Amino acid sequence: MTSPFPVDLSTNELAVSTRELSKWYGFQRALDNVSLQVPTGAVYLLVGPNGAGKSTMLKILIDLARPSRVTASVLGLDAQVQSTLGRAHVGYVPEQPAWGYGLMPARRLLDTHPPHFPRAARATRDPRAP
Repeated sequence: MTSPFPVDLSTNELAVSTRELSKWYGFQRALDNVSLQVPTGAVYLLVGPNGAGKSTMLKILIDLARPSRVTASVLGLDAQVQSTLGRAHVGYVPEQPAWGYGLMPARRLLDTHPPHFPRAARATRDPRAP
């Protein structure tokens, strides 16, 4: 039997998985026990008012913010333990373009990106460099 959906939801492959994801900023709750499973190949839309936690959840998934309580993975990779590998598969455009990178010196910026793109880093490495 074929599914009417473009994605087979019965597979065990998940692009994103969270379980009881929570984030507090002091006494302000940004996320409260969010459990979400997004199958690989599916497209989900996060909708909600300002302050609902949409950006906070994405930042936690790519380890730009630390959760208060979490079980989260991106493509089967633990979002906090294997964050570098997870970020290599995620495109993220922050709401504020200068967020993080605007304060980073150029040398640190250049040192930050190669771990996410190892093939490109090897291809552009100066053979004379140590």
